[in-house]
Amino acid sequence: MHTEPLKQHILRFIHLDSAQLEVVLSHFTSFSFKKKEIILNPGSICNYDYYITSGALDLSQINTHSGTEEVLSLAISDYWITDLDSFRNRTPSN
Repeated sequence: MHTEPLKQHILRFIHLDSAQLEVVLSHFTSFSFKKKEIILNPGSICNYDYYITSGALDLSQINTHSGTEEVLSLAISDYWITDLDSFRNRTPSN
């Protein structure tokens, strides 16, 4: 797992020694996604809060009336994104 961007991000907000930082990093999992890959389908529960090291992710939904995709949030490198309601409350995503 390439952790340097995440390490630097964490250390901007809190001072940790290397042992403490390794404990924190042990709670993270690295993922790679293809462009346009759907990583959370409607009705699924969101299990992750994603930290973007490179590229971008969008949070979108399909408008049930028009059938069009609506982008609700966009995250680029060095930013976080999740379906907050689903992630926090363990409820199915929309």
